[in-house]
Amino acid sequence: MLAAALVLVLAPTATAAGPPVDIEPPGSVRPLLAMRGTAASPDAIVTAALKQGGIDAATRAADIGLMRKARSLSRKLKGPAGTELAAVAASAVRIARTSGFTPERAREVFLEMSVNVSELPKRLPRIHERIRIDSLTFERYPGQGLRIQPLASWWFARDTARHGDVKVTKRLLDKALDLSVPRSGGLTTEYLFPFGSGAPPWSSPMAHSLAMDALTRGFALTGDERYRTAALAFAQGVAASDVAKGAPVWFPIYPFDPGLRVLNADLQVIIGLQQVSKLDGAERYAALAKQAAATAEERMPRYDTGSWSRYSEQREAPLEYHDLQTQQLGDLGKALTDPVLGGYGQTFADYRTEAPAFDVIPGGTKRVYPVPADGFRDSFAVKFTVTKLSSVVATWRRGGKKVVDLKLGLLAGGAHSLRWSPGKARPGLYTIGFTATDVAGNRGTVTDPRAYEIARDTTPPTIVSVRYAGGRLAWKLKDSETPWVDVIVKVGKKSKTLHKRRLSGSLKLTRAPVLVTFRDSSGNRARWRRITVPAG
Repeated sequence: MLAAALVLVLAPTATAAGPPVDIEPPGSVRPLLAMRGTAASPDAIVTAALKQGGIDAATRAADIGLMRKARSLSRKLKGPAGTELAAVAASAVRIARTSGFTPERAREVFLEMSVNVSELPKRLPRIHERIRIDSLTFERYPGQGLRIQPLASWWFARDTARHGDVKVTKRLLDKALDLSVPRSGGLTTEYLFPFGSGAPPWSSPMAHSLAMDALTRGFALTGDERYRTAALAFAQGVAASDVAKGAPVWFPIYPFDPGLRVLNADLQVIIGLQQVSKLDGAERYAALAKQAAATAEERMPRYDTGSWSRYSEQREAPLEYHDLQTQQLGDLGKALTDPVLGGYGQTFADYRTEAPAFDVIPGGTKRVYPVPADGFRDSFAVKFTVTKLSSVVATWRRGGKKVVDLKLGLLAGGAHSLRWSPGKARPGLYTIGFTATDVAGNRGTVTDPRAYEIARDTTPPTIVSVRYAGGRLAWKLKDSETPWVDVIVKVGKKSKTLHKRRLSGSLKLTRAPVLVTFRDSSGNRARWRRITVPAG
């Protein structure tokens, strides 16, 4: 019985780097960490869904027993392990309430639950760590536990077939097919956990493309007709359901976020279609691959920054995705005899060895008075551009000697700004330089030759006018080094201090002042005395 089956860790027999770690799409769907209703209601919901899906009574009983064990164990485990095991059980209830179960979906749901019941009490893997279990790839997702990763599972099977290992290839393909769900006359491979704004079960044409590729290679390696039939079924599902609406032929990575146009996902589907078109009866998929390639050609300028590639139209590619896209474009250029896509592949390959470059933008503060810190001209603001995704450090120097390094972190290519508050740093002339190390390890530097000055305010405010009339004292000052003044008013023998007043202002006085002192934030003073002209 599946739910009670022993799950074994299987060592791979072929080298397989696997796809890069997922970049989560925008938006989120609320995970179900607790189940509503009475303690018995989740069992009843899942039991009914299993029965409706054609699952036999013995398997239903074993599955419900496993879910109860998962819930009980989640309450005993402390920390993330307990929370994530509860999330796995809650996903099963969500699926029962929404899409329901097919035999294939039920097998996947409870295999996944079995693995988490077995593994999480022993060790909580690192976030996004991947583990090969029962011929599948599992990945730990934050808050969701160990989940079957269909894309990585098919990727591993594809690479194993490339290495020509017949026995392991058959085992991997058979296991993945055992969990594949019929859909619209085709096949789909499903994810069983919330991701971005997608609620389980959801699917991805990119995973389907790896299934097509792996199964086509598996058929060529083994001659097993089941693999040819399944490859065509996945291709049919992609052609029927996975083309983004409003695009000539573009394959979204996530059906729940079709506006997110991820380059490597689209290219991978084209590769899968091109691969499956080699099978008898699949000639129409070659035409679909060419149509999709034409769309990709038209959109490629959106994925070229001039110094690096973009993962989507909105963000630059991490190194692993840049390398993947470079390889995909090169492969498609050769397979489709497409000089445009192949040319972009070579361009992206060249970017891999180019150092990042800077431009420091003119403007900004060139002289500051950081002592005292009065909120006015206390810091330097510098704008700059960097050509590609890089870790950036800004270095301030005085007389050629380094004063401070400001680590700005990983910055996307484009315009940025930084602010440095030098505090009690010595007065004098400073220069700023930037060093960038891109995600491929290339290093670029620049120094701005223009001087930036740290100064001290030793100049008192300039009195433009002071007037007392009608019971009101009014003043107007000029001071380019300070934003405010303390106004010390002496009336008769008494003095009153008004703090942090504007350079132009007024106040009520019942008697005329004999002396007004304006003290700026650095302590510099300017005085105004009322001159009384003797009568006669």
